[in-house]
Parts: sequence; C-alpha cells; structure tokens
Amino acid sequence: MTAAVVPLTPEERRRIEARFDAIPLAQTLGVRLTRLERGECDLELADRRDLDGIFACLHGGILATLADSAVAFAMLTLAGPESRLTTIEFNIRFLAPCRETVVARSRVVKAGKTLLTGEVDLVGKSTGTRFAVSGLTYMRLRSTTT
Repeated sequence: MTAAVVPLTPEERRRIEARFDAIPLAQTLGVRLTRLERGECDLELADRRDLDGIFACLHGGILATLADSAVAFAMLTLAGPESRLTTIEFNIRFLAPCRETVVARSRVVKAGKTLLTGEVDLVGKSTGTRFAVSGLTYMRLRSTTT
C-alpha cells in the first residue's frame, strides 16, 4: 500500500516558484517550470539552435543542467521551499540527439534525512523521444544562522 501524496499548498508552490524565478541561468536559457507536484517537477526548454554543440543538436551540458535543476525543484517539494541542498552525485546517459523542445521530467526516488535521490527523463515535447536519462543524489545542508 502506498501513502497518499499530499498536494503542495499554494504557499509552498509560490515560494518554490519564486526560487525558480530568481535563477539567472534559467532566465538566460529560457527554461520554464511547467509542472510542480509533491516529489515531481517538469522543466521545459524550447528548441534553440544557439544552444547547439558541435553536432548540430542541443549541447549535452545544457541537457545535464536541465536535469540537475528539475530534480532540485522536485526535492524542494519534499525538503521544504527554503531548504539548502547540493548535488553530490550526478550521472547522465545520452540516448539520442536533441533537436526539438525538451522536457525534463523529474521525480524523487527517496528522500531521507540527509540524502535525497532522484531520476530525470529528458524527452522531446512533440515526439516523446528519450534524449537522456539521469540519476542524481543531493545532500541537505545545515541551515546557517547569523
């Protein structure tokens, strides 16, 4: 039996969305937060040729950045909107060249007291093609008080 998922409160959603909106890199790249649920987050990046690498497809580093960011926001839905987290382990497997709008569909696999583990599928918005899969582990950082 699985436990019922508690929906995000409007205040939690507002605070997490505000954190996302404050990220300069997300604004520069044009990343959009398209879905935010407890333990899940989707980020979307429009098809842009100015972000291609040498093989006329979206640069793998951009896909990796998208995966890392998506799962971080999924984790904030469980750890709390103001939580301080850091990536401690990251892997990505590239499966196909990306030449369309991409969606990073992330989900938290486990949220422990110290470590949080997640997975991300990077898929084409129109074709559903899996461009990459990623696994990440984050660590909760202690709050700093002054």
